[in-house]
Amino acid sequence: MSAGDLHRDSRRLYRKKIYTAVDVSVSVPELFVYVGGEVAKPGRIIWPPDLTVAKAVQAASGFSLYAKEGTVALVRDQTAYDLNAHLAQQNPAQDPRPMPSDSLQVPRSAFGFSSETSFSSVSRGMKYATAAIPAHTTT
Repeated sequence: MSAGDLHRDSRRLYRKKIYTAVDVSVSVPELFVYVGGEVAKPGRIIWPPDLTVAKAVQAASGFSLYAKEGTVALVRDQTAYDLNAHLAQQNPAQDPRPMPSDSLQVPRSAFGFSSETSFSSVSRGMKYATAAIPAHTTT
């Protein structure tokens, strides 16, 4: 249900049963995912429902020069899942979807700049390990 649908339905129901004039205000809070570590612009990004790990890294302006691009840690409900970051554009089904309040951490490479590291590395895509990431739970 969209915010507009909720506004319309609430107004219609209250007008008939309780009040003669109703002013309904619906606000939808922004949801965030946190991207940190070796990305160009670490911080929180707005979570859209179609967000993937690759898109989140892109929203953080891509990997930094010193990123260990083969690894991204997704932290959900106090559990970290290591993802192998390569070639997602070839197989988008392997690109996990973070949920609101998840955190993505890109570690620093032990060797600094490598021949495989570049600013456009996210555009090459990401492929993820087979670790099953559970659905987000609300508590």
